Amino acid sequence: MAWRAPFIFTGKGEFVTCTSQKDTELFYAVLGGLGQFITRARIVLGPAKERVKWLRILYSDFSSFSTDQETLISTTGPSHKVMPDYLEGQLLMSQSPLDFYPQSQHQKITSLINQYGIVYLIEVATYYDNKNEDKVSHQSSYIPQ
Repeated sequence: MAWRAPFIFTGKGEFVTCTSQKDTELFYAVLGGLGQFITRARIVLGPAKERVKWLRILYSDFSSFSTDQETLISTTGPSHKVMPDYLEGQLLMSQSPLDFYPQSQHQKITSLINQYGIVYLIEVATYYDNKNEDKVSHQSSYIPQ
């Protein structure tokens, strides 16, 4: 799936259309979720990959978290085809729901939150076909474990 031309309702109350070539900064800001409302979008669908490599990386130190996240962000975008296809940063705090985590990890995550107050999380995923499994493993080897 690739975004082509989202129709945006901006914070200034304007409806605009942007693409990766027209109003590039707004286009990538919207993809990053920076406060705009997508009211309609043209999305190009393609064949689905066979597999996904998905990682959640927990941090107690904000500096390490932000450094690693910036490194991953710098490998994303139209000129990079390495990794990841999906990237999200989150904060886990005392009231954060853990519904999307395996029950077996709840106690460990809760313990980390109690110890550090805030736990930082990077979630990454890359989609691939079986024939590219070795390549994906190599490309993701720089991600801290």
